Amino acid sequence: MPPVGFAVLGLGTLAQTAILPAFQGVQRTRLVALVSRDLEKARRLASLHGVPCAYDSLQECLENPQVEAVYIATPPGNHFQEAEEVALARRHVLCEKPLAVTAPEAAEMAAICARQGVLLMTAYRKCFEPSMVFIRDLILSGRLGALKILHASFSERHALPQTSPPWILDRRLAGGGPLMDLGIYCVHAARWLAGEIPFRVSAVQWTHDRSLFREVEEGIAFSMYFPSGLVAQASTCYSAALSSMLYLEGTHGSVSLTPAFPYEHVRLLNARLGDELVNKDFPVVDEFRPQIDAFSHAIRGGPLPSSCGVDGYVDMAIIEAIYGAAEAGIPQAVKLHYSTEN
Repeated sequence: MPPVGFAVLGLGTLAQTAILPAFQGVQRTRLVALVSRDLEKARRLASLHGVPCAYDSLQECLENPQVEAVYIATPPGNHFQEAEEVALARRHVLCEKPLAVTAPEAAEMAAICARQGVLLMTAYRKCFEPSMVFIRDLILSGRLGALKILHASFSERHALPQTSPPWILDRRLAGGGPLMDLGIYCVHAARWLAGEIPFRVSAVQWTHDRSLFREVEEGIAFSMYFPSGLVAQASTCYSAALSSMLYLEGTHGSVSLTPAFPYEHVRLLNARLGDELVNKDFPVVDEFRPQIDAFSHAIRGGPLPSSCGVDGYVDMAIIEAIYGAAEAGIPQAVKLHYSTEN
C-alpha cells in the first residue's frame, strides 16, 4: 500500500521537538505538507525535514491532492473549526488532546467525521508507550486482580508567562487550566486502564496567584467513581515542578510508575504481584511515531486504535463533569450525550 500523505497543522514547540521528527521513521506515512500562520517558519521547517510543501493557509493545503490526513497540533480552541474544515475536505483527522474545548464541540467533531466517512483519532500517545502497555497487560492478565484504587498526578510549572506557550493561560484557546492540558492524561489513563467510563466525579479547584491565573484554575484535585467499584483520585497544577506518577492497587497486587506521563524521561516501574516483586526501567522512546503509524494503518484498512472515533469526546464529557463538580461543590454525574458506539 502507498504511504499516507500527511500534513501537520501548527508548528509550535511540540510539533518541532516531537511530531515532525516522529514522521521520519514511519514507513506507512509520508509527510507532504506543513501549515503555519508564519509562512517563513513553515518553509524553514519544511526544508529542514525534507517536506515538499509549505502553506500559511489550511484551505490551500487541503487543495493538495497528496494530503490525505492532517495532524492538528494547534491550541485546543482552534481544533473544532480546523477539524471541521479538514473533514469537510474528506481528509482524515489526527488531533492533539484535548480534542476540543467543550464536550459538545468534541461530539460534533466526531459526528462530522463520521458523516464525511473519514477517521478521527485523538493523539493519546500513552496508549502505545511500553510502560503503560505493560501495566495494561498486567491488568488484563488478572495479575493485579480487581482494581480498587488508582492515584495519578501530573503537574508542570507555568509561573513565568514568558517561558510558557502564549495561549496556555488563555481560556478561549486552552479551554481551561491544568485539567485540560495535564489532568486529561490522568483521566484518560484511568479510563483506558480500567476499561470503563466513570459514572460520577467530585472535585475541588484552587487559585492562589490570581495575578497570573486570571482566566484558568491554578490547580484541581478530583475523584472518579467507576461502575466496577474502582475509585480513581488525581491532581494537577500549574505551580509545581514538572512531575507525574501513577499508582494502582488491586486485589492481588499493586503497581507504580514514575514519571508517568512526560515523554522525555526514563520511567521506573515497581510492582508487587502476590509474593513477586517486579522492578523495571523503561527507556525513553518515540511515543509519537507509534500513534502516527497506527492511524496510517487504520486509514489503509487496518484495525482502529482505541483512541479513534468518540474516545476524545468521552474524556471531554468527564472533564466537563469535573469542572461542574468543582464549581458546584458537590459530585456530578458524567453525562454522555453522544453514543459511544459511533
